[in-house]
Amino acid sequence: MAFLYLDEYGACLRVADGLLVVEKDESALSKLRVQEIEGVIVQENCSITSAAISLLLREGVPVSFVSAGGGYLGRLDSPVNNNLPLRRAQYLLSTDPAFCLALARRFVAGKIANMRTIMMRYARSGVSAITAKDIAAMKQVALTAGGADNLGQLLGAEGAATRLYFKAIAAVIPPSFGFECRERRPPKDPANAMLGFCYALLETSVEGALCTTGLDPCCGFYHQDRWGRQSLALDLMEEMRPVIADSVVLNACIRRFVSPEKDFEIRDGGVFLNESGRERIFKAYYTRMRETIDCPDGVKRTYQNALIAQAQTLAACIKNNDHKYRPFLIK
Repeated sequence: MAFLYLDEYGACLRVADGLLVVEKDESALSKLRVQEIEGVIVQENCSITSAAISLLLREGVPVSFVSAGGGYLGRLDSPVNNNLPLRRAQYLLSTDPAFCLALARRFVAGKIANMRTIMMRYARSGVSAITAKDIAAMKQVALTAGGADNLGQLLGAEGAATRLYFKAIAAVIPPSFGFECRERRPPKDPANAMLGFCYALLETSVEGALCTTGLDPCCGFYHQDRWGRQSLALDLMEEMRPVIADSVVLNACIRRFVSPEKDFEIRDGGVFLNESGRERIFKAYYTRMRETIDCPDGVKRTYQNALIAQAQTLAACIKNNDHKYRPFLIK
């Protein structure tokens, strides 16, 4: 099964003779059986008919929407898990400052540990100028985060770790990609454009894992409530950003299967993936999601199933009022 990414300007997904048909200018670009599709992602310059949405939802295939720059906008999905007792517990604990802080520390600890591991990998490989001092600084920030007395302090420690990490990663990415630091809204270079695009894809994946588990993606513990924000999805994303999204981008830059000259466009004051670039990164992302890894519990899973396992671990913590969540850590 595969994901269908609809991003060609003016393309429309509709139903004809029981098949999903991608059309543009009244010409069929492709035809697919709904059973062949795992999910659909629609860019805002494309369209999808109500008949196509109905068919996909009846078959349990989610439909996600992204902006022209790849930013996550929302998702349509059929109800898969209406676990009201779990959600009641989630809503109640989200109002408990002590529980929120304790759980948030775990999310941030996982993110910093995985960022540090990636830095250590590249330092050992000799392909970058990442030093032992850089890695030691990350360890110190991790200690600061672990001792944070409130969410504000924790956010500050996470921000410091992220700046150290991307400063080190800049030494890994070839100069032709123009990366110096993390920038968004809009991204100013090809590497930042890819990072933003992959984070949007990851948010879609995490949202699906949370919904499957029965949790509300909008009610978080670290990321606070904000209209339109999927706070819990952002919480669970933290430990997975370096492992999945960043790794896809670093691989794309180092192996140069994305071209800074051919796969990007300059518009709206920033740099964005063009159609060929989106196709390459989209394929690389879902290839990564199907890779198998040893999970913290000793079980081999794909990254996609690892997301679901982490969502289930989080659900168990919420159900049992236990803040000792075990983040997903790479070695």
